[in-house]
Amino acid sequence: MNFNWCNITTVFAYLAVIYILSSIIYLIITMKESTPLKDAINADPKLKEIKLKSKKKRSKIFWVSVLISILIMLIWKPFNKCILVREANSINDLMKLIN
Repeated sequence: MNFNWCNITTVFAYLAVIYILSSIIYLIITMKESTPLKDAINADPKLKEIKLKSKKKRSKIFWVSVLISILIMLIWKPFNKCILVREANSINDLMKLIN
């Protein structure tokens, strides 16, 4: 079985766009919707303070995760071969780029 990494990246790109669009649509639809938990947190100052502390902590964890992911991609370069294939006009050009 011949595995073409460049073709699978297209599938991942579509999945990523679907996920992003779904998240945006979800946020738009639920933006103004009230929830019992949200109402209870807003009514109680102690709960609101706990929520804010948790939000800050989770935000830091998320951004550290983004930086780690960027570093992994810079080191691993999983899509580098696809870029080389696109830049090459012939097999000889491809061999020159790889070496």
